Amino acid sequence: MSTNEPSEVTPRAEMLTRAYGKIWDQRFGRIIRFWEGPPKRFPVRRRRNLVTIPESISDIDLMYYIKRYYSDREVKIVMQPVGTLPDPVVDVVLHAFKKVKLEDLERTCQAHRLSMQAENIVGKLLERYVATMLESKGWVWCAGETVRSVDFMTNEETSDVKLLQIKNRSNSENSSSSAVRRGTENQMWFRIDSMTGQTNWASLPGNEDGTCNEEGFYEFIRLEAEEPRLIEEVPIEEAIAQKLVAEEENNR
Repeated sequence: MSTNEPSEVTPRAEMLTRAYGKIWDQRFGRIIRFWEGPPKRFPVRRRRNLVTIPESISDIDLMYYIKRYYSDREVKIVMQPVGTLPDPVVDVVLHAFKKVKLEDLERTCQAHRLSMQAENIVGKLLERYVATMLESKGWVWCAGETVRSVDFMTNEETSDVKLLQIKNRSNSENSSSSAVRRGTENQMWFRIDSMTGQTNWASLPGNEDGTCNEEGFYEFIRLEAEEPRLIEEVPIEEAIAQKLVAEEENNR
């Protein structure tokens, strides 16, 4: 595996993106330049020991982030089935403690699992909604977890860099993301207070004019549910092969 100077990462990513069948997005270029630092902000790929500096990233690993970035922006959000089987003792508890009728237990269980599916996609919908406002004001949505524990950034090439992580509820920040934020310039914003039920749109950075609000979020969700967006997948190996052919032609 060959290594590359940091300045080579962006043109490599652009060539791979075009080979993948996508139009190069300058916002992803801003993310790559932010990876290069200083300080370096390269994301850590889970369940795999990868280099943590961009100049050593292989084409295959660079494609991993390209695919994540474009998928998060373009793929249609759907409610996926809950992957675990229901625990039958829950029915016993509902019947014993809440006197739910036996004939209603199956319907109650199904409604609960549908609610779980809905909760699982609220965060993605919220990011996409906020992106419609922040990106019109110069922020970049770091779609696909392309910057570790950062959802949006702006002024990233200045001393006034702003990094923002958003959550749906005030109690939804996990310990790892909190640890990353401590001692950094990251801000954290949540949509709704889990104890009071009050929404928090007024404190969203960049939302001083109230562009984003609860009613707008609801309407955005309704429109997203009807959106027919699809992604045309190109195998990683094919995209890399196309990139190599393009390089050979350029070198002739």
